[in-house]
Amino acid sequence: MEKVKKEKLTFKTMKKRHWAGVIIAGVALGSIIGAMIPSEDETAEKPKKVEQKVEKPSNVDWEVEVKKIVGPGNTTPTENFDKIMKIANSYQPTEKEIKYFTSYIIQEYNDKRYISDIKNDDYMLSNIFMSAVVENYYDDSERNPIDAFAFDFFQNSKYTYRGVDAVDSDAVKSNEHQMDKSLAQLQ
Repeated sequence: MEKVKKEKLTFKTMKKRHWAGVIIAGVALGSIIGAMIPSEDETAEKPKKVEQKVEKPSNVDWEVEVKKIVGPGNTTPTENFDKIMKIANSYQPTEKEIKYFTSYIIQEYNDKRYISDIKNDDYMLSNIFMSAVVENYYDDSERNPIDAFAFDFFQNSKYTYRGVDAVDSDAVKSNEHQMDKSLAQLQ
């Protein structure tokens, strides 16, 4: 066997050994920490099987639902509004209903009745329901003027019923101006 050459321990050789030890320790520590941290593959969420609920066409008698909402109980207009919107947003109207709701809200607007009795819960919730259903049905699919009309009708009905706007406020008048424009486009 060969003789191993003994190195003199000097400051320079000790310094080299020190740095070599630090580097080895750093690599070892990094490996240990790296092993403890899960990789992206392990942390990526596995796709969960999500059951999508397919909403069935609504067979809800919306007029009965309005009566239930305004029935006995101490609820505020805002609470009533929230309840009717839950029904309106899931309601699946027939073509016949869309025609009826559309002609009804136009007639109520033309007769200037639609916000004349904002304390009448039954009347206001019916107007809100019908205008929301019409607006949801068209929902700007082809920039149909009835969609814009129904939206402004809905906004005025909602805000006056809930007491946010007065029936003669600038916001209501502005929406009515837009409604007049939409009706002009329909003819």
